[in-house]
Parts: sequence; structure tokens; C-alpha cells
Amino acid sequence: MQLPDALRRILEAVRRVGRPRLVGGGVRDWLLGLPSTDFDIEVAGASFEELHRVLAPFGATDVVGRSFGVIKLRHHGTEYDFSLPRRESKTGAGHRGFAVAPDPALSDAQGAYLVAEGTVFEAEDAPTVRAFVRLGVSDGDTTDFKGGWQTGLRVDSVFDSRPDNAFSIGFHQGLLSDKSKANARDAGATFGDAEGGIELTYADTVGPFTIQPDLQWIYNPGGDEDRDPILTAGLRVILTLR
Repeated sequence: MQLPDALRRILEAVRRVGRPRLVGGGVRDWLLGLPSTDFDIEVAGASFEELHRVLAPFGATDVVGRSFGVIKLRHHGTEYDFSLPRRESKTGAGHRGFAVAPDPALSDAQGAYLVAEGTVFEAEDAPTVRAFVRLGVSDGDTTDFKGGWQTGLRVDSVFDSRPDNAFSIGFHQGLLSDKSKANARDAGATFGDAEGGIELTYADTVGPFTIQPDLQWIYNPGGDEDRDPILTAGLRVILTLR
């Protein structure tokens, strides 16, 4: 993954107090081969005060997410989210029934991740179709999920007049850990074995802008069988300055 030089310098400083690693949307975009300016970093082994002290010389910091162990750093016009590992405990039914607390002593998650992707159709003057499969397993101690899978298709150059466009459809399922289901039962909630969903996204370039609408349908959100399915829509706009 290609990181901005500024972020590399920040990470070098953070390594003096903790163990930073990239998480979230930036990693997803890299796996999909998409450009990204969304960089989220989780830092294990450091306290909130230590992390804040290291980040402060690099720019303005926003600590409104202190109760969740989150610090936003604005550096040369770019915002980075730094967070501490946090422990989530089920305290009641529904998506609000959680107690969240940063816990720097949490160990790094143990698991494995397998990615396979390739071209399944390619022809002159026709869209190129690529497929991907991702499989993951976790120890289930530092996350509510013990594993999961994702699969989907990406179609490049859907429209002849728009050579830089791409359409993707993906399916996913996250398998809940036994500990997570036990905590839910203790709190009076009914958790299923998995959360799953479907995602549709389209990306196109218009001048210096990359526009990417996104639609997701999720069932058993968070694994909670008592919750209705969720339909979410989003729009990502990226400005590329050359």
C-alpha cells in the first residue's frame, strides 16, 4: 500500500509509544484497487495521553472521541483518525445496548486472511469482469466475529463512453464468536450465528473528481436477530489535484 510521506513520518513517531496498524476503509480500497485518502490507524500498547502527546506536534488534534479512544489529527489539510483498541460489552438489547471503553492492554487480534482475485472475462471492446473472494478467521477474543467471507464481481468500463468507470457487487457474511453470543444471551438479547449483506457500488471519474455512490443491505446487524434489516446509501467524492 502506498502511504503519503507525511503519514509515514507520523507513524514512525507513533511507533515510539505503541504498535500502529492501518484499518478500515483505506485497507478495503487498497484490496479493491481503488484510490483512497481514508486512513484510519489503530494503536495498541499506548495510553490515550501518550498517543495524544506524540500526535500533537504534527498538527491540530480533536479529542472529542476521547471516551471511545479516538483522536483526529489534521496535518497539512488531511485528517487522520487514530484510535486505541477498545472493549465492547453487551449491556442490553439493540444496537445501543453496548458499553464501550478504550483498553490499551488488549492484545492484538490473532487470525488469518486469504484473498484471491482474478479476471474471469476479458475481450476487446467489451467490459472486463474480475472476481474476488476473501476469507478470514479470528481468535474471537478481540472482536465479536470469529470469521467471515466476502465475494463479488467488479466490471470495468461498463459504458464505452466512460472508460474509467467500474461497477461492483459484493456479498458478505460475518460469523459471530461464541463469546459474543454468550454475552448477548446474558444481556437478554437474541443473537444469530451471523451478520450478512449485499453491497452495490459504482465509481466514475469526472475531471478531477472520482464519484462513488454506494448501497448496502444488511441483515441481522451486529448479529442481532431482533433488529430489522438496514438499507444504507452513501456517496464518496475524491478530488485529485495534479
